[in-house]
Parts: sequence; structure tokens; C-alpha cells
Amino acid sequence: MVDAIKGMESLPYAKTGGARLEAARGSFEAELQKAAEFKDAGDLKKACSAFESYFFQMMFREMRKTCMEHDGGSLPAGNARAIFQDMLDEEYSKSAAQSGSFGLADMMYKQMSRSMHY
Repeated sequence: MVDAIKGMESLPYAKTGGARLEAARGSFEAELQKAAEFKDAGDLKKACSAFESYFFQMMFREMRKTCMEHDGGSLPAGNARAIFQDMLDEEYSKSAAQSGSFGLADMMYKQMSRSMHY
């Protein structure tokens, strides 16, 4: 199960993230490894939620790349704006994942829990 997730590294969008995005991915991998090792349903649920948050964060980042930058706003263009946008996207992704309205974490949990035999 963990080996399949490690295959994501070869995908082109997996290399676009910064340190914060890599930390989110690492969090998911650590939670998944812990769930597999201890066969803990709670850890698996956390891992699935972490993945959904990571997925949203990548999606928001890629969506933002398609938008034209404008000169307006409270922060001038540059590193400060990029860091702020990255942090904002991270919070949006956490909020979206916690709402459960997308359902990716639930689908993953149902699928993975079948193979873990709790």
C-alpha cells in the first residue's frame, strides 16, 4: 500500500511543491505507515484525511498557476506574496479536507480498510 503511494513521486506535479507541500506529503506517508504497521483504523483515517488535504493543496497550487497575476492586493509581488499564498492554500486545503464534502478521504478509508483487516 505504501509502495503505491511512493510511486506518486514520479508524477510531474509531485515535484512542483515547496517545503510546506513536501511536509504535507511526508505527514501523509508517516500516518499511512503507522496505520499499516499497527493496523489502527484511527491512524488510517488520519492518513486518508492528510492525503485529501495534500491533494487539495496541490490542486489549489496548480489552479493558482493558471490565473494571471495582478498588481493589486495588500502584498507586493515577490517572495512574501508567494509564501503568503502558499500558507493560505495550505489552510484552505485543511479546511476543505476537514469539511468532508469532497469525500476523497472517506472513499480511500473504505478501500484501504478492506485490505488491512481490522
